[in-house]
Amino acid sequence: MRKCGSCTLCCRLLPVPEFGKLDNQRCQHQCSKGCRIYATRPISCAVWNCRWLAGDDTGQRPDRCHYVVDMMPDYVIKTHTETGEEIEKMPVIQIWVEPGHDVRNDPNLRAFLDREHRMGLLRDGALRGFMMIPPSLTDDGQWLIMNTNLSTEPSHSFEQICEALGGAQFEVKVVVPQDRIRKEMP
Repeated sequence: MRKCGSCTLCCRLLPVPEFGKLDNQRCQHQCSKGCRIYATRPISCAVWNCRWLAGDDTGQRPDRCHYVVDMMPDYVIKTHTETGEEIEKMPVIQIWVEPGHDVRNDPNLRAFLDREHRMGLLRDGALRGFMMIPPSLTDDGQWLIMNTNLSTEPSHSFEQICEALGGAQFEVKVVVPQDRIRKEMP
């Protein structure tokens, strides 16, 4: 069973809408031992998990490889260049990259994306990013890496992501610790 240990990279790289925290911004509740408000953290933090922590073979612990692989997929929208018409929603694996680190050639990340047969969306800043398309998804069997123009629109909803994955059905169960219920209920 993997544990975060001293890794708090997700606390810096991911947005937290409840606090108005943007991506690539240190969380106000982050401390040397982790999170000051861990027991009462917001739902977006409570349900979030990285693939390394879940045991997926994504490479080293996030603070050592400088990226966090998100469990929740996102999607990109393929549009017609002339008409702007939406053609397809394509699921992608979100990879939050520590600023100043180019992980596009990381062998562990490449192997993971190729095994998953999924594109990776590397987010290295609020409006910067790269698409990594593994050889298993390209016609010529080569890696395709390209700059993207990430949308400034809010994140996709859980329902939109499920729709992009082909109408996949997921069950979400949120467990609230008993001590938190006692604090918040009259």
